[in-house]
Amino acid sequence: MKRTLFFAVLIFLISCNNNFVYYSDTFHKESYQIIEIALLESRSLEYDNRPIEVSGYLHMDIENLYIYINDKNKIWLDFNFFEPLKNDKNDVLNGKKLMSLKGREIKVRGIYKQNKKGHLAVYKGGITNITLLESL
Repeated sequence: MKRTLFFAVLIFLISCNNNFVYYSDTFHKESYQIIEIALLESRSLEYDNRPIEVSGYLHMDIENLYIYINDKNKIWLDFNFFEPLKNDKNDVLNGKKLMSLKGREIKVRGIYKQNKKGHLAVYKGGITNITLLESL
């Protein structure tokens, strides 16, 4: 009985540790300013074309890919799948892997662009040149 319980707990702990870290070769070259999404939206001109790091929850569906903290504060994510992010095992980030992170807390680094408004231009800005995506 104890052995079965031990293996059950072990399997549970291993399955809970599916953190993702995908990055580009250039993610260490910039100095990224950590900023909250709400502050970024309220001061979008100040951060335009600057390297930033934000944390929030990932949303992905057929037409939308963004990071958010609530229904009002959302930033478009503009991934370049022609220059994909990779992990330590050289595994490439793709749409299927992004979909598996839907609703999970993530950290993203990239360049904020006020003119990246996303699908139907409903976002106040977007993050492009993404160099890091990490699940938290």
